[in-house]
Amino acid sequence: MSRLFPPEVVLRATNLTTNALFYFPPGFLRHRWVVAGERSRRTAEDAAEATRALREMIEGGRLSKAVPLKDGDRIATRAIEQDGPIAYSESTTLSEVFAEDANRCLLLNTDETEQQTKRILRATAARAAVAERPDVARTVAIHHALQRMIPRADVVVPFAPEIADRYPSGRHESRRDFQHLLQLIRAVALLRFRQRERVALGAIVASLEDYDVAERLAREPLGATASGVTRGARELLRKLRERFVCSEFSTTEAKQIGGASPRTLEGCLHELNSAGAVEQTVPPKGRMPARWKLTAIDPTSGEGILPSAEEVGASLVSCERAHKP
Repeated sequence: MSRLFPPEVVLRATNLTTNALFYFPPGFLRHRWVVAGERSRRTAEDAAEATRALREMIEGGRLSKAVPLKDGDRIATRAIEQDGPIAYSESTTLSEVFAEDANRCLLLNTDETEQQTKRILRATAARAAVAERPDVARTVAIHHALQRMIPRADVVVPFAPEIADRYPSGRHESRRDFQHLLQLIRAVALLRFRQRERVALGAIVASLEDYDVAERLAREPLGATASGVTRGARELLRKLRERFVCSEFSTTEAKQIGGASPRTLEGCLHELNSAGAVEQTVPPKGRMPARWKLTAIDPTSGEGILPSAEEVGASLVSCERAHKP
């Protein structure tokens, strides 16, 4: 996917050391998409320090560090500063990501269902069955040209208060999640800048159509964050309840249910355990897998946490009527 972005805005880094972000040329990271490789399998304690600079850059859009350097016969402290903001993406097979890193990102889960695998197989076979190949270079060039046309401009979201009034506030994580949603709205509006109203100082005004797209994109990741369980984990819970109504089951038996890879299913099982939907009765020992039992707790699906565009629009109309003399 990164090929579709102009090379001047992409930094591909399959491995970022702890202090790497500090030592790029000044301004190099500003408005850059950092495409990382697979996430390191560090423990939470190790990740806290190793990814600190990355968290600061994602959160604040700027890094600052004081380092001692030798200056002739003496040691002098020098300030190293690096401006952002950056976009950042990485992949992982870990079932749990260090919480301080996870809440600064949108977590997207791959579709590992049999139906999706079948679609991939058919698409791969269709490409192999014909001699003609799509003009990839032309497609890439079009994307590059399109993105170079996009202006650097602020985006105003006039209906943000109406969304905030309907956004769940029972979790402190909602503070960052709401920012993710607003950034998605701004990104969609920016892509449609030719069709959007401009106000003072050239700011683009987002529309409810932009929110409708952002809401559909954010619905699943923000729903999973709100409920603590992903769609895959909810599907596993449904199957476990069908098969093991009143009996215990092992990790191996849970992984044999199917619908996803064994590693993914094991991760889903731990999600359900964290949410209280399953309880470990016997810990793993040697080659013997852990044993589990279902509880009466039903984790919320997280669906419906975002108001629809229609609901936000209706709220705007009500506010306008209320303020009319």
